[in-house]
Amino acid sequence: KAANPEVAIWHVLDRQFDGAPLFEFITHDLQDKCVIRLKSSRNSQEKWVNEAGKECPVKLKDVPLAGKQIERLNKVRLKGKVYQQAKRIIEWGTLVLAGKAMLLCE
Repeated sequence: KAANPEVAIWHVLDRQFDGAPLFEFITHDLQDKCVIRLKSSRNSQEKWVNEAGKECPVKLKDVPLAGKQIERLNKVRLKGKVYQQAKRIIEWGTLVLAGKAMLLCE
C-alpha cells in the first residue's frame, strides 16, 4: 500500500463478516474499501415503530434502492448449466446504520 498509494484495496467478505466493527476497521482504520455479501432478510441494528406501536428492526430487503441497471447477456454459464439471453438486474441504494452510510447492492 505504501509502495503504490494510488492503488485501491478492496476487501470482499462473506456473510459472517458483516459486523459494524469490522466495517469501521476496514473503511476508517485501514482507509480501504469493502464489499460484504448479505442476506436480504438480514436485520439491521436500527429500529422503526410499526402501526401497532411495536419496535421492529429495519430489514435490508425493506430499504428502497434508488439505482437500477438492466442488462441482457447473450450467454451465461452457472454451475455447468448454460443460460441464453439472460437478464441481469443490479439495484443499489444507501442505508444509514448507526450514523454511517452504506451502499447496498442487490
